Amino acid sequence: MNESGSDVCPYLGSQDDPETALCYPSLLNRCYRPIPTAQVKLNYQLNCCLSTGYSKCMVFQRDVGIPPPLKKRDRRQKVARSKRSQVFLWMILGVIVIIGLIVWQSLSGGIFRFTSLGDSLGGVKPIAFMDTNSLIPTIVPTMIPRASTATLIPFSPSPTWTLASFTPTLAVFHALETPIGITNQFVIHRVQLGESLPLLAMRFGTTTEAIQWVNFKIKLPLLLGALIIIPVNQTDISGMPSFEAYMVEKDISVEALAKQLMVDPSVFESYNDLRDGQVLIADEWVLVPHISTPTP
Repeated sequence: MNESGSDVCPYLGSQDDPETALCYPSLLNRCYRPIPTAQVKLNYQLNCCLSTGYSKCMVFQRDVGIPPPLKKRDRRQKVARSKRSQVFLWMILGVIVIIGLIVWQSLSGGIFRFTSLGDSLGGVKPIAFMDTNSLIPTIVPTMIPRASTATLIPFSPSPTWTLASFTPTLAVFHALETPIGITNQFVIHRVQLGESLPLLAMRFGTTTEAIQWVNFKIKLPLLLGALIIIPVNQTDISGMPSFEAYMVEKDISVEALAKQLMVDPSVFESYNDLRDGQVLIADEWVLVPHISTPTP
């Protein structure tokens, strides 16, 4: 079902899964009616494949290709049967291992037998000899107490040791296509073939105006492979600065990078979810805030 609640063409599937299609026009959607499968133009997906009028498609009406993909219910039944077969196989292997252990224990008890020292001597116990040194009288020295002067030592309490608790904090590596920030999340996206501002705004739950506002310098129309900053599930971006994507060249601390980029360290840390003293790793992506007026 697409977002409007209408049926989609049963022969429309994704590039990796013929039984699942994206509910919006995408280059990852493919038509599995012809052999071999073929890509479908984005406008044709929107007007035909992802609407109730897919039955009017000439490719759909032709008696060629393969039948629609199997229902998910059949696939779940196959997975369940496969799991039951695996459990049964593991049970058989467990029984074989237990029987092997029992046989090994019985064989080792009958073949490898350890004898004691008395058995090796034919049942005769060794004779215990008397130690002649025990006949020599023992001289116990007598300690004569010596008078001494008592010295009072002040009482010193024992020191108390307190274990300090430490909770390690895992720093998140900022990469492309991964959310950056906590309160306000952004994604650094690389433009792909066929993408536009309205399509990206619908995918990430924002507006075209918000995308244009948060990008310090944006070129329209979007160029293939260009980097663009997108607010995730945000439409009200009033009061926010514009940003520019920057890739860290070498390991550097947050304060040193903020000084190098000539930005406020507190604002830089706030929008990138960073902490004082944190070290950024090479090839990591960050958002550089610009307080000045962004490009409309």
